Amino acid sequence: MKKRKVQQMKWVDSMFRFFATVSPIQDNPPHVRMELRVPSTHEDYTDSLLHDNLFIPLQEVIFLRPYQPRNAMLLVNPTLYEVVVRVENFWSKCESGGNSGRVIRRGTVYVTGETDALRRLCGEKDTRFTRPQHGCQNGDGSGVRGLEHTLKGGIKIRRFRKRELSSMNTFHQKWVCIDYSTNHPFHCKHIPVCTNRSGRQAAIINPECLHRDELFLERQSTNPVDDNAIIIVSRPGGDVVGFVPRDIAGCLAPCLDAGVVTSHDKGVYSEVDVGGDTHHRVWFRIDTGIPGPGDAEESILQQSLIAIPWWVSTDADNE
Repeated sequence: MKKRKVQQMKWVDSMFRFFATVSPIQDNPPHVRMELRVPSTHEDYTDSLLHDNLFIPLQEVIFLRPYQPRNAMLLVNPTLYEVVVRVENFWSKCESGGNSGRVIRRGTVYVTGETDALRRLCGEKDTRFTRPQHGCQNGDGSGVRGLEHTLKGGIKIRRFRKRELSSMNTFHQKWVCIDYSTNHPFHCKHIPVCTNRSGRQAAIINPECLHRDELFLERQSTNPVDDNAIIIVSRPGGDVVGFVPRDIAGCLAPCLDAGVVTSHDKGVYSEVDVGGDTHHRVWFRIDTGIPGPGDAEESILQQSLIAIPWWVSTDADNE
């Protein structure tokens, strides 16, 4: 029986200059070696190419996204799936723009980036943004099934609409729901200690751990396990009760470090518990600034902001 060749994941540059696949030869860790090629005339995106001579400057920051047919791109927001890497080396073995003016259509590149980005690049399944974040589906861990929701104090919020991605900075005050149910039991100090659900066994949640009056977000950049760690504390500088889930922290932490967003207010709970089972869910208001234009790092921060499943005040439509 003939063995089928394993199909490699194909990435496309955000400027549609080239296709990229991870090379089976990885000889310079922690750099990731990739093979690049300019699309042929019968492939999608060819009419978007600025030129067909492949050249990638060193230290250029490139945005790669999983290749999809042109029509499929219209169904999702592609920026949610981008991997950001930096070019450390680029060359072409067989062709050279400097030899008799021949055009370069294939090349090899070494890239570096954050650990999570390189893992995704090398095929590790990424489920951070594969769930719907808009409409009536719940893709943000809030347990809310509708488009609107009410928090204590009469605060009415609604989901951030997909069509508003282009006007991200219009809403300077946004809300995000943090569900820290899975990691809270490791920090629970009450008796009985809260436990997670396991198989058919119901989760145990101590009533004293629910609806804490004073919960705040604090950045923990010195965390040895995750550089993007954000802790939830009982008061500023107080006891740790849990961590922001890794997927949201990975987007939010760089923006906090850069001062693009701030979070000083204490968390707010839903007016009515949602989602069936009891969870440790609390809403935090995040004040967002506006990343400056042009700089690659600022562009990365902007993509991080877009990837977070925001909610906004219903009064924000008039901001």
